[in-house]
Amino acid sequence: MAGGAAVQAGVTAAVRGQVDLIPIVDKAKHRAKSGEDVFLGDQISSLDESGMQLMLLDETVFTIGPNTDLTIDDFVYDPATGAGQVTASLAKGVLRFVTGKVAQGDPEDMVVKLPVGTIGIRGTIGAALYDGVNPALVVLLGPGPRNNADARQGRLAVSAAGKTVNLTRTGWGTSIEPGAQPTDAFQFSPDQIASIVNQFTPKPGSEPADESEGGTATSAAGQDTAEGGPLAGFSGDLGEISDVVGTRATEAATTSSAILDGVASIEQLLSIETGAFEYNSTGVFTQTTPKVVGTFTLHLHINFGTRTVGGESTLSVSAGSISDSTSILEFSYADDVGLAEGKFEANELGNFAPFEGTSASLNNSDGIIANTATIDIIYDNGSFAGTGGGTTGPRVPAVGGV
Repeated sequence: MAGGAAVQAGVTAAVRGQVDLIPIVDKAKHRAKSGEDVFLGDQISSLDESGMQLMLLDETVFTIGPNTDLTIDDFVYDPATGAGQVTASLAKGVLRFVTGKVAQGDPEDMVVKLPVGTIGIRGTIGAALYDGVNPALVVLLGPGPRNNADARQGRLAVSAAGKTVNLTRTGWGTSIEPGAQPTDAFQFSPDQIASIVNQFTPKPGSEPADESEGGTATSAAGQDTAEGGPLAGFSGDLGEISDVVGTRATEAATTSSAILDGVASIEQLLSIETGAFEYNSTGVFTQTTPKVVGTFTLHLHINFGTRTVGGESTLSVSAGSISDSTSILEFSYADDVGLAEGKFEANELGNFAPFEGTSASLNNSDGIIANTATIDIIYDNGSFAGTGGGTTGPRVPAVGGV
């Protein structure tokens, strides 16, 4: 509440089956319908074979599966800057999120609370499941090529019992037992991920979604394709959700020949034999203490013919008391054992000590190998520290090569 007035957080869409909305102002439970305003503290509860989408005012979209209880606890958003805070509580059930403008900054800017832990979210697509009996599951499904957070590389920070597990790779996740720490990150198989995502898909013969207000929240936010990448190619019998809880796959995520969205493998990079390209991006960089929001600029040059990275590549950051830049060292990735799945570590990105811990990756998107690049910036000069990052647009031919 703000001065006694209810604070709107978002609007409902694509309601299917029975979803109850309990307003915080009068607790008068009623069946939700598409196009209905949702305010801070309102409780959303879905029954069997039911669900809906909730689009927040910053274009974050929560997709709620069956038997799910969700509350938006906190929502602050400045449309002029994109800054704000989102906090939601998932008491039970299954939830998918496609982040909007608030989640471009630090993971603490958007948090989903579970009874067994918390999920800090930075610009991505993810899912969480908790039935109150089995361990909670959290999985990173992003980044999507066209999400509302400037196609930022996704990161989930899953915390419980004094331990935080950072999920930075598409299709990887963690599980949390009540009262225990989250497991180390492990890779979900396509069937496991699809088994979770299938919870959001209406079963044959179920009640169709109520789209009387003009379509789903996802399409309204322009995110109808953002979730397609990591799920492309999944088909067949998806099994029961209990199979997901009981099995942790460590083998390859798929044997399909399709180019799936996500970090490019070294084998895929080596398959590109010609062309010099440039990746450019400007995004959010935040000085952490005191918190000051600024910008970073990335110019990344890669010659796929000579298999070298570097040339005129630079990374610059500016926020508050921080104003620095570094050249990205030129190196060959042809036989570089340190280059894991298209990801470059700090020792390859530059020799300027404050950037130690910074990494970058080449990402497949829209069926193109290494179509975009992502930078994940960690900065500390001994006096001031900061974090930031984002994903570039599609690569463009480099002028003059690398």
